[in-house]
Amino acid sequence: MTFRSEKSFGGALEEREEMGNDSDRKACLARSGAAPSPRSRGDAFTLIEILVALAVFLLMALLLLQMSDSIMQVTNHSQHRIGADGNALLAMDRISDDVTRAVVRGDLPWRVQKQPGNDGFSFFAAARAYTAGRTTSKIGYKVEDSMLKRGVQETSWENSGTDALTFIPAGSPDFTDYLEIDATNFDVLDPNIFRLEISFLNAEGDVISDPAPTDNNLVDFSQSRSVEPQNTVRAIIVTVASVNERARLLISPAELDALPDNFPDASNGKNALEAWQDYLASGATNLSQPAREAIRVRQRYIPIAP
Repeated sequence: MTFRSEKSFGGALEEREEMGNDSDRKACLARSGAAPSPRSRGDAFTLIEILVALAVFLLMALLLLQMSDSIMQVTNHSQHRIGADGNALLAMDRISDDVTRAVVRGDLPWRVQKQPGNDGFSFFAAARAYTAGRTTSKIGYKVEDSMLKRGVQETSWENSGTDALTFIPAGSPDFTDYLEIDATNFDVLDPNIFRLEISFLNAEGDVISDPAPTDNNLVDFSQSRSVEPQNTVRAIIVTVASVNERARLLISPAELDALPDNFPDASNGKNALEAWQDYLASGATNLSQPAREAIRVRQRYIPIAP
């Protein structure tokens, strides 16, 4: 208990009794039903408590920022992968459409350039060229500058009346040269595809590298149907490998140029897609793991029109 002195009107001193401590005050408030008073200065947060709370808040903000950054990286990686897959799918659709329009005749063989690394092929097809009014053109595919390119060039024919159309001009010295397509008629079909492999499916269901290997790289699909089943071509197998633009930043120009030769070529009885998947899974390439994981391989069987 404490006492407080006050001077009365008459000059005498009077003492008034006050509540002297918090416990008595709280008990009094509880009995009267009044609300407790605000916190006193002694109940405020200390500097250490404020610093600890601030440190916890900053730690949580840092964790949230790292989580958001990881989510953004995964999202961007997925978007680039989906974009590369979509471009490769469109390229395969374009090749399939051209092959299904191919003219299969004994006097119009295909030119298939089988070689270590990237292959190439060209053929006649019932398709319009960019500037031609006729509906038959020479179409070719190749990889150049680590990009898949498609070439199309108009072709002419001769008609001697009742005879069948002749696509090879009279006196042409070399049919192989006639299947050449000018470099100016090639356009980029897919900038992400850096590897192209061509193989074939025979009548027995086996993969063959080259049904009719010749010095001039010519394959007569019409004639191959009359020979033994193991060399009878039923479908062309197109296998491609691609890496998206963002992942190419992780690969040096020298590594990108050497990369196609590191992917195994197709051989008789050996599917190129399986060989490529095994190669990537083995980790034999010197590429970093993010760059290696960004490489996508795709394959399609395209039937040859009878």
